[in-house]
Amino acid sequence: MTEKKRTEAFLASVSHDGDVTAEKIREEADRERESALLSLAAEVAKEAERAEKRAAERAEKSAAARLAAADAEIRATVSARREREADLVIARAREMIAEFRKTDAYREYMIDAARRIAEAISGEEDAAITVGADDASLAEAMAEASGGVPVTVSDALTGGGAVGDSRGVRCDLSFETALLEQREETVRILAEEEAEKI
Repeated sequence: MTEKKRTEAFLASVSHDGDVTAEKIREEADRERESALLSLAAEVAKEAERAEKRAAERAEKSAAARLAAADAEIRATVSARREREADLVIARAREMIAEFRKTDAYREYMIDAARRIAEAISGEEDAAITVGADDASLAEAMAEASGGVPVTVSDALTGGGAVGDSRGVRCDLSFETALLEQREETVRILAEEEAEKI
């Protein structure tokens, strides 16, 4: 073999070795690149999953807050409506009481109330029945019906009816107290009806 051919063979061998080495380097670089891409893809997927989970949690919290606010608003609206309805019931009752107070039946009611109060507070030295200023004309007949329990007139008692007091005993047959109790009962009944609808 001539020197030229040996040189060519050597160069060819070096070139071949270089090509083989370059191919190995390329393959290794491709494997590393593919591995890095897979690792990056997995990390991106995990980050996307975490971001999606955070977004879902934020959306859930936001929805819960909006729902709570809407519920509070609805409850306030329903409560206000319930109060208005109770006020309407009481307003109608006041009108009926005003008409009743103009009748002879009211006089009979007050005389009977005096008897009932006297029974409830009988035997007490300081027993007294109180009526409003509008009912002052009934005081004498009520005192007689009560068996002598004194009947006093007070501007504080409005709306009709009577109240009996003695030591530790109170017998309240005033219409204002009855209306307040009825209003509370009306609100309670309306609340129960609304709760049943939910």
